[in-house]
Amino acid sequence: MRQKLEQLQGQQKRQQQELEQPREQERLEQQLLLFLPQADKAAAAMMAAKTRDLFMMIFLVGVKKQFPEIVES
Repeated sequence: MRQKLEQLQGQQKRQQQELEQPREQERLEQQLLLFLPQADKAAAAMMAAKTRDLFMMIFLVGVKKQFPEIVES
């Protein structure tokens, strides 16, 4: 009798795990869908920052060539 009860409990646990598996995968997919837009925004922000820094460096080099006395002081 006790063995049958343990077998039934084991079967119930396995069935519950089988039901939870698709839910876990669905939850992971939802997290990924939330992450992708954030990653895209971060990549765009990094690219904009690099472009801005490059522009500023080129601008300052040009200013230094044109007005060396101002930049040195």
